[in-house]
Amino acid sequence: MECFDEDRKALMPLPSTRFDPIRWESGKADRYGRIEIDSNRYLAGGKWHGGKLLAAAGWDSVRITDPSSGEMIAEYPRRYGGASSTLQDPALVMPMLTARPGSWKETPIRPDFPEDVRAWLDQADKQRLHDSLKAIA
Repeated sequence: MECFDEDRKALMPLPSTRFDPIRWESGKADRYGRIEIDSNRYLAGGKWHGGKLLAAAGWDSVRITDPSSGEMIAEYPRRYGGASSTLQDPALVMPMLTARPGSWKETPIRPDFPEDVRAWLDQADKQRLHDSLKAIA
C-alpha cells in the first residue's frame, strides 16, 4: 500500500457526467426520407425527403434529429456492415402509406401486419383501403 500512496494522491476525480461516445453525421435524406450512415439506411419518414438531417451514431444506436429544432425524429439500433434493407419504424411509414394506399402490396411493413388484417386489406377496394390505413395510422 505504501508503494501506491503517491499515485493515489495524484489521481483526479472521475467526471460527474456520463461520457457518451457518438459521431455526428449530417446528410440529406433521399426521396423516401432515408439517411445513409456507414453504408446502412435508416428511415426518418417521408416528410423529410430531400431535407437536411443530423444523426448521432453511437456504438449501439442511431438517433436521427431535426437540425433546426434538435427534436429527435427516430431512433434505431445501430447496424454494422452493409445491409440491403432499411431500418424503419412502422409509425413513420404509415403516413406515407396513407397518402399512397396503392403502394400497400409493396410496402416493406406489410409482413408486420397480422395475417388476417393483411388479407382483409389486400381485398379491400381503394376507398376502404385508404380509410382503413388512415385509421391504423
